[in-house]
Amino acid sequence: MSSASETQNVPSQGLLLPGRPNLRWLGGFRLADGRRVRQGRFLRSSALTNLTEQETEWLVKLDPGLIVDFRNEAELAQHPVTLPAELSSRRLVLPIESGAVASLRLQFPDGNPPHDAALHAMTEMYRNLVRQHSGVFLSFLQNLSETENRPVLFHCTAGKDRTGVAAALILGSLGAPREMLMADYLATAGRWTPDATLVEKIPAPAREAVFGVYPDYLEAALEELDRSFGGIAAFAQQAFGGRKAHHGWIARHLEPVD
Repeated sequence: MSSASETQNVPSQGLLLPGRPNLRWLGGFRLADGRRVRQGRFLRSSALTNLTEQETEWLVKLDPGLIVDFRNEAELAQHPVTLPAELSSRRLVLPIESGAVASLRLQFPDGNPPHDAALHAMTEMYRNLVRQHSGVFLSFLQNLSETENRPVLFHCTAGKDRTGVAAALILGSLGAPREMLMADYLATAGRWTPDATLVEKIPAPAREAVFGVYPDYLEAALEELDRSFGGIAAFAQQAFGGRKAHHGWIARHLEPVD
């Protein structure tokens, strides 16, 4: 998975909620121009299911302006999110079908896909997140631009794949270099492990690939953004309505380093 050198640029932060280690801020990344991503704005997570009373109280106190859920209809039905009334109206569902596991089941109906095939399926899934769901990610960025000075929390199921691409889009839209996008993505390897219910759904030979966090995965999505849109900056300008609006959004979400 990741090495210490690959994640050394990730800002140090403790657990926000003890039972949710993959809940973390994107703030603190330092850019080459001397600014850093403003603290308290963007929060990535695994699914907000089975919230405890203490976790719910924490969310209410956080007072997010927007909560984005990238899970598909089946995931939503099987593991619903129950939020307090004051937060439920701020929840936005932007469903994405990932498709990697379904593809493997079609190719290998015996339930024993080779590891290399699973790695390939996951890599292609990341490409398809851009190819097939660019409209969802454009809507995601557009909604970010309309949520000012309030935290935005976004998640899928694991907080790894769909959430990982969304986090890369935020950091890349703010001007962070590719190595920072990759460092944040790889940091998930030390923060998330699948629960037993999720493990049971994946064929054993494919689990390492499906649950893994590999540089080639995110790189495939970034390459597709380059190929189809001319890179993250161009993608962001399309979402925000032009270069001027994009630069204004950047200015609001970066801060000088003390």
